[in-house]
Amino acid sequence: MDSQNFSKEIKELRLKKGLSQEELASLSGLSLRTIQRIEKGETNPHGDTKRKIINILETYPDAEFSRSDVRTNKSSLLRRFATNLEYLLLIFMFSLLSVLLGMFALNPLFLISGFFIGFICVIALAISSARAVWTDGWKKGLKYFSITVGCALIYLLPLMHMTLARSVSTQTINDVTTRIETNLITGKSDTTITITGNKERINDIN
Repeated sequence: MDSQNFSKEIKELRLKKGLSQEELASLSGLSLRTIQRIEKGETNPHGDTKRKIINILETYPDAEFSRSDVRTNKSSLLRRFATNLEYLLLIFMFSLLSVLLGMFALNPLFLISGFFIGFICVIALAISSARAVWTDGWKKGLKYFSITVGCALIYLLPLMHMTLARSVSTQTINDVTTRIETNLITGKSDTTITITGNKERINDIN
């Protein structure tokens, strides 16, 4: 291959790969001046140098493929950031809801509303987990699924505990009321009620 044909081939390959003359010089271990002279056809390198330059250019990825990889990586990072942000917002909603439940646990209407809102949040987390599994695979999606289960338990278990405690307390009060009414009907007097925690005792003094 003569000097002109080789210089033309080298320049075309370099431009196709998206390399500058400085980058090609750095990869090949040659000086910038040597690369410039080769592309101008002013010098024709010996066989080993030719093969080295050609091998570097043939094995270097094309510029179009490199840009495509960058776009793919950016898209993947943005998607992962959006998914993580979505989970952070949902976890914040769960935390706020848990605080409100603790403040207004004695209000039946709020308990029902809180349970409904929590159920919607659990469904939203489940949908997000399914989407993460679909887009990122089981290995990464399993992390989001675990977060979903954890948030559901954090929310539902205290709610169930408060509901059960309220039910037991209501039943105990009803029992006390029934005993008082029974004592009044049977003629017992001086009935006193001693309340300790959630337990009520009736002491009849006769």
